Amino acid sequence: MSKSEGYFRKIHRMSLAEIHSNFEYLGEGISRIAYGINDYWVVKIAKGLEGLYQNKVELYVYKHAGSRYRKYLCPILWHRPDMIIMPRALPLSKITRCKRVDLRSIRPEPEAYNDLLSFTRRFYMLPEDIEATSSWGLINNLPVLLDYGCTSEEGDDFYDNI
Repeated sequence: MSKSEGYFRKIHRMSLAEIHSNFEYLGEGISRIAYGINDYWVVKIAKGLEGLYQNKVELYVYKHAGSRYRKYLCPILWHRPDMIIMPRALPLSKITRCKRVDLRSIRPEPEAYNDLLSFTRRFYMLPEDIEATSSWGLINNLPVLLDYGCTSEEGDDFYDNI
């Protein structure tokens, strides 16, 4: 077991109150809460069944994205059903007041726009979430999707059966 693996397991054994008192609160959505573990890692914690579902979706998407799509995603470093640990990114929402990103120019690759549209369809993502500035962050000055756990109704049917 690596040093970080042991550390992540230790965090997983902490209560939410311990996590809240030991790490930087970054924010929360309807189903998950995020904390900065340090300058390098973030933990997303499910608040209930919907959060468990979003964690399951993100893990499935990350594992099945392949190199074509994975380059657009913030990596999952460690996971349990109720917790995902990712690299810490600079949220785009801290840089711009725009509510939506322009998928045509968010990434430098010529194929990025078509890849992101294809990714959205293939994994049943909600287009409005993929376009939301709050779903993106910078790692090494490159935009990546931080939140890719929200799905369309068709996606709900698909992910409920995996």
